[in-house]
Amino acid sequence: GEFYGWEGEGAIERMRPIIERVAHVHGRISNGEAVQVDVGDGNGGQGTPAGFFKQIWTEIFRTWRQKARNGDIMPFLSELGPPRYAITLPNGREFSDRWEQSLVMKKLAEEAWKASGEVRVNEVDEVAARLPLPAGEGRGEGEK
Repeated sequence: GEFYGWEGEGAIERMRPIIERVAHVHGRISNGEAVQVDVGDGNGGQGTPAGFFKQIWTEIFRTWRQKARNGDIMPFLSELGPPRYAITLPNGREFSDRWEQSLVMKKLAEEAWKASGEVRVNEVDEVAARLPLPAGEGRGEGEK
């Protein structure tokens, strides 16, 4: 959903019915006027679009963790649309480097995940054990 414009005191509580139902996140940051904006270095904090969305993601992750069972996965998709979807300059060029923006989005999502609460025992190992490895690479002792 489009969350921007809900910011301010009580925003999280007003969104609570939505937050409680989230099963995956499309991480696109808007400012309420443009569907996708430059998020800078992600260090803008509260009062910035990136800060606002990080706060929402943190609460989504916290709520999801409270209900999650072993083996559940919370997908997060860093959504960066093509030129003309994002704001572009008159010559059609983008304001920022899409790869750098995706790394900032990754950082924001990781920070939100960490802020959302303690990792359950073995959660990281359980997820890592399901990830495919490139051919010829093993997991070391006790390979699966």
